[in-house]
Amino acid sequence: MDKDLINPSQIGLRIRHFRKQMHMTQEAFASSINISKSYLALIESGKRTASIDVLAQIAYAVSYTHLRAHETGA
Repeated sequence: MDKDLINPSQIGLRIRHFRKQMHMTQEAFASSINISKSYLALIESGKRTASIDVLAQIAYAVSYTHLRAHETGA
């Protein structure tokens, strides 16, 4: 597999961007997806690659929050 296809730093930056859009601290977001704050910090900084399970949890949390915002008109 081409290493350039998956860039942990870019994925981490996107996760941080969405977390901040949701006005959540690392601690609150990590807690909501059942991972430690330190693991989330490593993912966001690109120092660790998240497992597919963690990425799925993040995607669900982000999409759920966006869906709720549209429902409430926020």
